Amino acid sequence: SNADFVPIKRLADVIEEVEKQRVDFAVVPIENSNEGSVNTTLDELVDTNLKVLNEITMRISHCLLSKTKLENIKVVYSHHQAISQCSNWLHKNLPDAEIFPVNSTAQAAQLASKNSKAAAISSEVAAQIYNLNILVKSIEDSKDNWTRFFVLGHDISSKTGKDKTSIIFTIKDKVNTLYNILSEFSKNKINLTKIESRPTKKKVWQYIFFIDFEGHVSDKKVIDTLEKIKEHCIFLKVL
Repeated sequence: SNADFVPIKRLADVIEEVEKQRVDFAVVPIENSNEGSVNTTLDELVDTNLKVLNEITMRISHCLLSKTKLENIKVVYSHHQAISQCSNWLHKNLPDAEIFPVNSTAQAAQLASKNSKAAAISSEVAAQIYNLNILVKSIEDSKDNWTRFFVLGHDISSKTGKDKTSIIFTIKDKVNTLYNILSEFSKNKINLTKIESRPTKKKVWQYIFFIDFEGHVSDKKVIDTLEKIKEHCIFLKVL
């Protein structure tokens, strides 16, 4: 409650603000329960030196905001993730409206406030800030719609006893390499909570793996596991 909040338009710029120490922390979306991982965040985590300090999981509910009536809407603005999460509703209720992805749901509300024939998929709070009417609440296709956010900063969080660790790595191009890496977690009875791959964008058909697992980076079995899997990696970083 005593923090100053600084809104930044682009996710990459949010991270840069912390890297340059103009702000202390960044809050970035990492995964949605229906639409999967936020690839922009995954890509940014490869290059940043920031650490994941914490995570926040929030239920996400979207509203349709506008200054006009539903039947007058010609344009809908929102973040591409929110558009995806409301795609069925949009198809049924606004099939002829043009859909424009923008940097955030907040920016969508700001744009809708300046266009008499536009609407935004955004939050109830945004409706208050930009003096928009809430035409329809809870337009997300799934009512069980959750998003996981990472809190990024400069220092690794201290041990709490209920911890998770995130790592990223690329593997050597040898038979059974990924199997051998995963086997090390199994041997040390470390529970994986997520595994995902993304193209490295540096070499064709080379992938970078993202893994979340239970335990703190200072735990002996985690230290031992990371030492073992380094042998199979071209690149390994603890987030």
